[in-house]
Amino acid sequence: MTLDPRTVLVMAVGFLMVTTITLGLLVRTLPADTRRGARVGTLATATLGISWALIALEGFVPEALSLLGGNLLYLIAAALVYQSIRLLDGEKASGWVYARVYPCVVAPAILATALARYVVDAYSVRVIVMSVALAFLLTLAARRLFVAPRGALFNPGRRAAAYWMATSAALLVMRVVLTLVQGGAPPLFGDEALPNLLVAVSVVIALGAVFAYFLLFSGRVTAELVVQAHLDPLTEVLNRRGFEERAKQELKRAARNGSPVSLLMVDANEFKNINDSWGHQVGDEALRAIANGIRARVRPYDLIARQGGDEFVVLLPGLDAQSAAALIPRIQESIANQPTPHKGRLEVSIGRASLRPRATRRGRAEASGEDVDAADVLRRLIAAADGDLYGVKHTRF
Repeated sequence: MTLDPRTVLVMAVGFLMVTTITLGLLVRTLPADTRRGARVGTLATATLGISWALIALEGFVPEALSLLGGNLLYLIAAALVYQSIRLLDGEKASGWVYARVYPCVVAPAILATALARYVVDAYSVRVIVMSVALAFLLTLAARRLFVAPRGALFNPGRRAAAYWMATSAALLVMRVVLTLVQGGAPPLFGDEALPNLLVAVSVVIALGAVFAYFLLFSGRVTAELVVQAHLDPLTEVLNRRGFEERAKQELKRAARNGSPVSLLMVDANEFKNINDSWGHQVGDEALRAIANGIRARVRPYDLIARQGGDEFVVLLPGLDAQSAAALIPRIQESIANQPTPHKGRLEVSIGRASLRPRATRRGRAEASGEDVDAADVLRRLIAAADGDLYGVKHTRF
């Protein structure tokens, strides 16, 4: 068997079928908000595989099926990729793609291809039309991948897929330029070495884009797992592990900048009575109300975590002792105003600790982790706030 373009396409179809099956199995493991995009992506991969199979069967199946059917499915696959990325970003399925892409790009390209074969037999025109249409659709997909929506989870596969798709689009544009410069395009399944090499390279790069596109969805699973590993499932604030990792980064930043930082320890009063009198389900609702009350009064970049049981901790970067002390009654009022199943007011005691690192050369070394252990600084802050909390709770009685 010689490694000609037809053989390369057949081997690529096998890869696409395996990828389609794998992506289809991956769908069920994805978060619910991304499954529809993954299903469309699975359909796009399968459609591309069928397209390449029809193109590879040129001369063995009716020409209209290979020429028009293969190219039509190729364009549809590219449009489906763009649609799946939009769905992955949380947009609706209907709209711009169906209203503009199919009637304004796909349909005219197939019509022009049919005219350039059955009315005026112009192979070079067909090459230019299909290359321009595919390059346009791949550019749309690449552009969408390069610009992640605000608040999107970090996904290592996103940029990789964008670069591969942009490279595929660039190769198609190069094919158009070479066709125009040379005054024609060699046949897809010819005997010339250079065109065969270009076809093989194009297929390999397209397969790279498909693989990176597959990583886009597997990366979404990984990103979701990382987030979930750092969240308390009941209250949806940070857990102890997530808080410690994020807090150490903030403490290093504070040491580097010489900015103040404060920490609050929040403990529910008489929480055991809620569990004993109303049950643990009501107790869980009370914990969620406490988390919501804290969240309503702090800034988006402040760190809130559940330390365990009915105890929460809040790290406040940039807040000095006076500002943190002024925040405490506002948090207590916000928590007390949260609705709860037992219709009672939630009361909490809050301890505080603050520090202001000095922005010295040593402070910068400490921030880089050379001389100071940020974990030790965090432990001392927590211990100080816990001691203050003990005093606050003791004065209540």
